[in-house]
Amino acid sequence: MLLILLAAVIVRLPFVLLIGDGVNADEAWTGLMSFSVLRGEYPVFMPGLGYMGSIEAFATAVLFWLFGPSARLMYAVPTAVSVVLVLLAARLGRQIAGRRGEILSGLFAAVPPVFLVVFGNAPRLGYVETLLWGMILLLMVERLMAAPDGPRVRS
Repeated sequence: MLLILLAAVIVRLPFVLLIGDGVNADEAWTGLMSFSVLRGEYPVFMPGLGYMGSIEAFATAVLFWLFGPSARLMYAVPTAVSVVLVLLAARLGRQIAGRRGEILSGLFAAVPPVFLVVFGNAPRLGYVETLLWGMILLLMVERLMAAPDGPRVRS
């Protein structure tokens, strides 16, 4: 599993290192919302939208507070979340298909298609977090279905 995590970091690191100091308009929202959090405002959603939550902006605000704001630092939170996603994908694979499932699903998550590397490691307020929450939900459902007495129905 350690080799799979190392592969995940190696695949994501060049993307983060080659970013430079600029961000596009979609990514800038993370920084702007992080500055709002540092000023004492606590947004729940992206301004003007009823979706795209602010968990990433809160976590980025902590990093800005600790290390000072930078464009490259905004990529730290989604990149860390995408590495956690690799761990959870491997765990789900193990729960469903044993050791072989763990390795295959972990490798697929660690070395994803380019689209997932770009969108899963960019500060866009929700893309990689949506994958993370979905994976957590799948793990919960799998655990519920694997319970000895099966899922419980409550009325």
